[in-house]
Amino acid sequence: MGKVKEYLNEIMDCVICNEPISSDPYGWSGGANAEPIASGRCCYDCDASVVIPYRIAQVYSINKGS
Repeated sequence: MGKVKEYLNEIMDCVICNEPISSDPYGWSGGANAEPIASGRCCYDCDASVVIPYRIAQVYSINKGS
């Protein structure tokens, strides 16, 4: 649990917009997975406006080719 606690105490910057990642309503301050846009963690705004739409577009393009 020590490593997780240290990880959560760090203030991380979003790998997409470079702004600090804030905690979610449940207290998680680790952000979201930024893959496949970037390697690392992103803020929830970038997750909702960049990462998730990209992932959805990928699914549609894969299904369209089948």
